[in-house]
Amino acid sequence: MKRLVPAVLMLALLSVPVAAASSTDDHAPEIQAGLALRQTYGVQIPHGTAAVYLASEAVHHTRTVYSAIAWRDETGVWRVSSMGEQGPGGLLRVEKSLIPETTRILPGDVGQRLDRLLGDPALYSERPQASPPTGVGGPAHTLEIESGPDHSRAQWMGRLHGRTGEVADIVLDSLQ
Repeated sequence: MKRLVPAVLMLALLSVPVAAASSTDDHAPEIQAGLALRQTYGVQIPHGTAAVYLASEAVHHTRTVYSAIAWRDETGVWRVSSMGEQGPGGLLRVEKSLIPETTRILPGDVGQRLDRLLGDPALYSERPQASPPTGVGGPAHTLEIESGPDHSRAQWMGRLHGRTGEVADIVLDSLQ
């Protein structure tokens, strides 16, 4: 029953657009935790002309946490950095271990699609919906988009739909 409460709370918060922030203290707690995890392991926090922050957490046999940041650099190229940690918190008692950072350059057409999505004012006012959670151990996600004066935040389990879901899919697909 105790494990259902966070899932129910997460579902209650599904995809609420809010004004995001200009400093790391103004990020959602999940994003702040991902940034702190990067600092703990000495992993760079990239910055650019636009950024998409993604924090994911899944708990079942172990607890796995990911921090991903997609950013558009000064040349207009989109990159994604991801890293994480696996450890205790689920059914198994295991030691914490680093999931090493990987950095990828998004293909040009994917970067252009991301630019179009972030340039669409409708992205920042929509209330995207999510499919039902995938079941036990499925990840909970928090996404923040920052592009100039525009900001958006979404939290969900399952699959996110709408324009915000397209942004989430781009970042999540780049992690595979």
